[in-house]
Amino acid sequence: MNIDYQYGSNSISVSATYEKVEELQLVENVFLQILTACFSDQSVKIITKEPQKYSFGYDIEPHFTITLGKTKFLVNEIADCTANLLSEIVQTEEFKRGLLILIDNKDLPLENVMSDVIKLQKGIQTHSIKGIIAYCEDDGLTLFIYTSILSKDSISSLIK
Repeated sequence: MNIDYQYGSNSISVSATYEKVEELQLVENVFLQILTACFSDQSVKIITKEPQKYSFGYDIEPHFTITLGKTKFLVNEIADCTANLLSEIVQTEEFKRGLLILIDNKDLPLENVMSDVIKLQKGIQTHSIKGIIAYCEDDGLTLFIYTSILSKDSISSLIK
């Protein structure tokens, strides 16, 4: 398994490659450590893009849906995010496909935050984001964290 990261001015991209399927658990563990450093014991929103009836977020209360443009989102507001919840999230297919997004729960209009997330996922830079946003690229092997609180040294220590 190989883990590499790129540290931008306001983002971190952590990419993994592996040769054996058994190493996929190690990739999930690295992503979990990073997400735990960012979100554990914090108030967060879990947002699922285009949720299905079996979506992970429906199992978590409270939840509600919103529609922005033609896109439906399932939103969970978590008062105190736990390492166990983050572990479950990292293992979901929705997270691995870039459909499940974590946002620290700042008092920002959800519509604005989601608009920024959609821009980020399309590769469009935005400078209006406040707080931390994390999601996986649809390859399941690249974790993207925007406006992270993590330094280069802390990322290095987490991916070793």
